[in-house]
Amino acid sequence: MLNVHDLERRWLRYKIKSYAPVMISTIFILFGFIAALIYYPFSSRPEAQVDEVLIVSAPIKASFIKEVTFSPVTENIQENTLNIDVPQNTQYTRTSRTLVLKPSLHFMDNIEEGINPYLSDVNEEPLAYEIQQHYTNNISQVNEQVQTKTQTPIVKKKMLTIVTQKNENDLKDVIRRFKNNKNPALSLFIAKRYYELKKYQKSYNYALMTNEIDKEIDDSWIIFCKSLVKLGQHELAVVTLKTYLKTNKSSQAKILLRKIQAGNFR
Repeated sequence: MLNVHDLERRWLRYKIKSYAPVMISTIFILFGFIAALIYYPFSSRPEAQVDEVLIVSAPIKASFIKEVTFSPVTENIQENTLNIDVPQNTQYTRTSRTLVLKPSLHFMDNIEEGINPYLSDVNEEPLAYEIQQHYTNNISQVNEQVQTKTQTPIVKKKMLTIVTQKNENDLKDVIRRFKNNKNPALSLFIAKRYYELKKYQKSYNYALMTNEIDKEIDDSWIIFCKSLVKLGQHELAVVTLKTYLKTNKSSQAKILLRKIQAGNFR
């Protein structure tokens, strides 16, 4: 028996192969026609005419610079000769001055947090300069050279005398102010002053007050322990310094502790 389906497929393939050249040629013709329609309008347009513009620059006018001549102005300059009489034998005498410095504690009025450096009032006497000049007038003649003799002035060296005086009234005023505002800077200053005056019991008391107000002030602990040593409390001073050094790294406290233990500080 014949396979009908196979025959139909073969017949369809044959038809397609027979019509394929015609279809391909037809497609190429259509593409060519469409391309011709698109290209023809652009090629048929007239070329745009460009008008040439001739740029003519205006002639440059020549500029002429006039020469200006300057005639030098001549003036009659007269030379004036000035004859100066130079004083000779000039002597300078300078008086010495003496400064007397008296310390005062009124500067403590402006202390807020720290201690200002110790200042003192200066009573300065004005310098009196006595200059004695002896003039010898010599009439200068024409074509003579003026000869001058200069002498080195004799100046005496300044004498500075400083006299320090401690005023108990000013110290009392600082103590009164400390009682009012409890400023640790004031109490530390008072402790140092009493230690200088060798009043070790009072310096011990005010250093202790300073430590109670502010425990981080290194100088107050140093004055406190020094006062203890001066009062004969060596062991208490050593214990205090060791306790302080556990929480603070103070080089002054270490040095003082070594001196007390070695017996160099009494």
